[in-house]
Parts: sequence; structure tokens; C-alpha cells
Amino acid sequence: MKKNIADYINGYMKKENGFIKLWPQYALYKDLTLDYALEETIDIEDNFVQFGFNGTFFNKDKGEKFPHVELYQIPIYDNTSDSKVQLFISPYAIDSAVFAILQKQQF
Repeated sequence: MKKNIADYINGYMKKENGFIKLWPQYALYKDLTLDYALEETIDIEDNFVQFGFNGTFFNKDKGEKFPHVELYQIPIYDNTSDSKVQLFISPYAIDSAVFAILQKQQF
């Protein structure tokens, strides 16, 4: 089971090259892209699977730019929570998304 999950995720990541266009159907945001390349090895434990990904949003036509915010060590798994799915979003990801969206606006 552990090998099958890792193989599936690795195969998908390799096929997509770690990038996904979020809203290609909208002209203004057709180049808005998320870099979801894995930053660490996938960790498969008895009661959870954890992985961290890049999380940089950018416009493919402008090139990937990294926000000027401090990188945080985000807890991958919080064993004090009863939640079955946990997602931690850093200020880095939010900052890059806002920058990429504003970069396309005409002011």
C-alpha cells in the first residue's frame, strides 16, 4: 500500500512537471500557475501520509518570482487534532498568490 501511494503521487508529479494552471478558462488568469513540486520526501506512517509542496503561485508568462517573506516551518501533521485532513497554508503561499493576481490587474 505504501509503495502504491508513493508511486501514484510520484507518477502524477512527473507527468505534470510540478505545475498546474489554475484558471486557464479565464483570459486574465490563464497563466496563473501553482508550483506544487514536493519539497520533501513523502512520509507514510501508520495513521497519516504527509508531504510538503512548494506552494508558489506565479504567472507563467512572467516567470516564477519568489515572495520576499520569511519562510516558516509549518507543522505537517498535528496529532492533537481530530481532523482527518489537515492543510496548512503559509504566508508565503498567500503572498505569492496575491502578487501574481495583482500583477495581472490593470490599474
